[in-house]
Amino acid sequence: MKKIFLTGSTGYVGTKFIELYGHIYDILGVARSDITSSLDLSDLATVKTRVLDFSPDVIIHTAVALGRDSSVPDDIIEISTTITKNLVDIATTLHIPFIFTSTEAVYGRKNDGNYLETDTLLPRNIYGKSKVLCEEIIQQSNLSYLITRGHRHIGWSKNFHRTKQFPDTITALLSWETLHFDSKKIFTPVFINNLCDWFHHYIQNDTDKQLLLNIGIDKNLTYYQIMSDVARILNIDEKLILADGNEVRRPDNNILCIEKAKSLHYPIVSYEQTLQTLQSDFLSL
Repeated sequence: MKKIFLTGSTGYVGTKFIELYGHIYDILGVARSDITSSLDLSDLATVKTRVLDFSPDVIIHTAVALGRDSSVPDDIIEISTTITKNLVDIATTLHIPFIFTSTEAVYGRKNDGNYLETDTLLPRNIYGKSKVLCEEIIQQSNLSYLITRGHRHIGWSKNFHRTKQFPDTITALLSWETLHFDSKKIFTPVFINNLCDWFHHYIQNDTDKQLLLNIGIDKNLTYYQIMSDVARILNIDEKLILADGNEVRRPDNNILCIEKAKSLHYPIVSYEQTLQTLQSDFLSL
């Protein structure tokens, strides 16, 4: 059984990976808010001791600086890069591959979207800038790696109990609240189950490679479309979903090209499969 050191164990993606793959891998998940395995990732000495004692085969880094004690932009960049460098240095010592979740915010804003992995990086916010710098640290290390760039995540993680747009929206819908969504801004959503499947695919097949890939489902949508369909599959009154929202800070077109991932045979899920799995996840609760 391969051993995985996973950061962000209480996060949206981290909890889902443990849920889906905890029986396949020996996973040591850590987070500052993890009551069973609390760890400050910026403390290099403690992190190094914990990782070396565990001796993992792979590091998966999903933790982000957002939501930490300090929200000062410069602090977010410093925390993100310090943590990533610490983990990369440890992975280099152990000669093990590194998996990192980045973001489409590294691309900036193009009128026609359809972002390619080779596009010039023009991060549109501090979060995007921090991810660019972290990507550079990983790419300059000579490690084997998988870096994924994705947009907003959708999906249900039964052990995730913090604030996040999609699960918060579901909770509001189940409380029969009227919600307002943007029906014009289009993007390529990331299904968190699929992202976890990509981690698994890389670990099983590609740990000798250096890969940077856009990730998303096979359909581009608005948030209004997604939530209308989710309401339908959960038998919630679709009249609660109104198309008069305006996400002013988001680009009009955030479509990601995922052809590179397809060519490398990474599992791509359809929108229909995504909805079916979502429905199954909710019915199982």
